[in-house]
Amino acid sequence: MIKLISQRIYLKELERQDCHKLYKATDFDPNTEYQKPLPYSKAAADSWYEEIVEMQHKKHVRLGIYINDDEVIGDVAIQDIDHEHKHATLGLSINALKHRNLGYGKEALERIIKYGFETLKLHRLEAETSSLNKPAQKVLEDLGFHHEGTKRETIFYRNHYHDTLIYGLLGDAYAQKSKSQSRLTF
Repeated sequence: MIKLISQRIYLKELERQDCHKLYKATDFDPNTEYQKPLPYSKAAADSWYEEIVEMQHKKHVRLGIYINDDEVIGDVAIQDIDHEHKHATLGLSINALKHRNLGYGKEALERIIKYGFETLKLHRLEAETSSLNKPAQKVLEDLGFHHEGTKRETIFYRNHYHDTLIYGLLGDAYAQKSKSQSRLTF
């Protein structure tokens, strides 16, 4: 059982009831999101939980994001892990609008990135986001990711096409940034 602790949050493996809570709490922000969440159903939440359990530690590490006393507010994942070539992609969701833009997502990404590079010994992490999602772009750049490319016009939203942006972070760059930040900590 993984439990990663940060300053205001902790990450741990999701339980079935957490998947139901997340499904029910999912809000839609038309300013940054282009896909409306699926409506809640017990079957959908159960299916998602079963998929997580089946793939956990094989092709991904998906953890719930918790605040206070076990209040689950989202999930973060290292997914599509390629064990041979030591790379994977990141995923993040903060489900309720009231928990967004408070730094919880960035804090969760910091912990899962550290886990990916230091525990899983990955060489590369990658993330994709919509060109509409400026907050996600800023967080990725703040965490040391570089914009590596653009998939042009992959998203049709509000009668216009929008791009998907690809970001990458290499283990060496992560280690260098971690080392320089630890020297600044007193």
